Amino acid sequence: MEQGKLTLIWGGMFSGKTEEMIRRIRREIIAGKNAIVFKPTMDKRGSKDLVESHNGRAIQAVSVLDSREILHIAVTEMFNRKLDVVGIDEVQFLDIGLIGVIEALMKNGVDVICSGLDMDYKGEAFPVTKELAPISNECVKLNAVCVDCGKDAYISHRTVNQEGKVVIGGKDKYVALCKDCNSRRLDKTYR
Repeated sequence: MEQGKLTLIWGGMFSGKTEEMIRRIRREIIAGKNAIVFKPTMDKRGSKDLVESHNGRAIQAVSVLDSREILHIAVTEMFNRKLDVVGIDEVQFLDIGLIGVIEALMKNGVDVICSGLDMDYKGEAFPVTKELAPISNECVKLNAVCVDCGKDAYISHRTVNQEGKVVIGGKDKYVALCKDCNSRRLDKTYR
């Protein structure tokens, strides 16, 4: 059996990560492959049965609590039908056990396409995406557009005063900024 491949699509908020994952999964389905898409239950934005991009593109999905649930559902799918592709959105919200689950899927010939943030609003790496990068066959780093100057943006700047590494939100809580504009905003905040 041929080993499956892992594609990691990562970057800051509003860079098109989910949209790119959806595009790639749809291509696989058009090619006649069986696919299933997962999303973390903690992401309550939009429908629980869909992965949705900020631009309104969507694909059917299964909400899961953790990596064990992904493994259970994927194995069940493999017994019921041939499973060719697994998509996982917002990987940064899942536990580190996801690495082993993805490796097991790949060993069984399943291609995995993941999307997620590379770092939080403080610039600290999310453990899951940091661990997925070295085992990926392909890493696609996407940038957004800086809302202040129009340059490439890779920083998800939090605009609300909420503590915690994970504060789920969209344009209501974050903007995409380049490094220079992020520094300028932080300077104004802490003066």
